[in-house]
Amino acid sequence: MRKPFVVKIVSTVMSLILAGLSLAAYGRWIRPDDAAQVYADTASDINDAKDKADDISQQIKDIEQELNDLKQKYTDTQAYMQALDIKLTELDDALYTLNSQIETKAQEISEAETNLVQAEEDAAEQYDMMKLRIKFMYEHNEESYLSILLSSGSMGEMLNRAEYISRISSYDRQMLTRYQETVDFIASTKMQLEEDYASMDEMKKSLEGQRQEMALLQQEKEKELKNLQAQQTQVQQKQNDLYADLESWENTIREMEERQRREEEERQAQLNNSGTVQASGGTFLWPTQSRRITSPYGDMEDRSSPHKGVDIGAVKPGVWGDEIYAAD
Repeated sequence: MRKPFVVKIVSTVMSLILAGLSLAAYGRWIRPDDAAQVYADTASDINDAKDKADDISQQIKDIEQELNDLKQKYTDTQAYMQALDIKLTELDDALYTLNSQIETKAQEISEAETNLVQAEEDAAEQYDMMKLRIKFMYEHNEESYLSILLSSGSMGEMLNRAEYISRISSYDRQMLTRYQETVDFIASTKMQLEEDYASMDEMKKSLEGQRQEMALLQQEKEKELKNLQAQQTQVQQKQNDLYADLESWENTIREMEERQRREEEERQAQLNNSGTVQASGGTFLWPTQSRRITSPYGDMEDRSSPHKGVDIGAVKPGVWGDEIYAAD
């Protein structure tokens, strides 16, 4: 009866030793599930890096669209400024022509004023002369006619002299009327010239106002061009930075894919060489691919005595058939 008891004790001690050695060697071995996890982590990192690269590529597309929009605005603004330059040139030409017309009109007004003064003086002189003749004829009316009768050699001569006196009176009236018409014409001409001058002056003010507005608009467009150029420079720099980031991520992705390829080759080599695991220098190997312990050594749960071994579950719970390997 003593021999089975001793065997049981020895078995228990060996189980403890094996369990301890196995647990101690746990951290010194590259497990297949760990290699698979590393491979999966690397794949996840690659996917994250690709997502980041895709995000940067989309940002580059957005930046390119923004840059194209800025270039189009710059081109449109340049075209608008060219149109402004043409319009300003037209306004300058119109102002030059108008100033010449205004100067000519001012000379005509000055000449009209001179002519009006002269015409008024001529009309006044003619009026004075006519008044003198009328006064003389009124005061010497009878003497004049009597003198004509007495001094005439014949009836025909008398009639001719009487007709001469009548013609002088008619001439005075005609000349006075003509001078007065000349005065009125020059005065009306002067008034029309002044109205034309005022109209041209108003037109000049309007053209100068338009030119000033266009000049201010041109200054604003020049500022807008500089601002657009500065924005293009900033966006271009941002685009260059994004291209650099994208290149960096693409290099990272290539490195990660290369590392993943080597990891896969190593994992396949481990599986080919040792089935599931590769030794890292220890004595005892874990006997299965699974690390899931379902019942540890010494477990008393639902037991009448301590558990004398270590139960290891399959990789997938409820699925049996996992390979079991020698501990050495």
